[in-house]
Amino acid sequence: MSPDMCDLTLIDLPGIARVPVGGQPQDIADKVVVQHLADQVPMLIHYFILKESAKLLCCETLSLMDGANLNDILRKETEISQKRTDLQNRLERLSIAQSKISSFC
Repeated sequence: MSPDMCDLTLIDLPGIARVPVGGQPQDIADKVVVQHLADQVPMLIHYFILKESAKLLCCETLSLMDGANLNDILRKETEISQKRTDLQNRLERLSIAQSKISSFC
């Protein structure tokens, strides 16, 4: 090894096999890919089932809510938002008043 050259190390990542070693079959890469895909199939099935269930639940929830309830919920949200804005404005005014009072002292 020369001090001017960097060390080149070959790293074999687990689960990635392209060249058969020892008694491995010649199509080891294909078998690894197929096994990985087979391991993922149940997860994909659960994902799509959950996605469809979420859509159905959302539709059922919206169908249970009539227009009056929805309007009440929206009105309450806007009232809370308005109160929050009023409180922020009061806080800003109090901060300005406090800074003016402290400048007189």
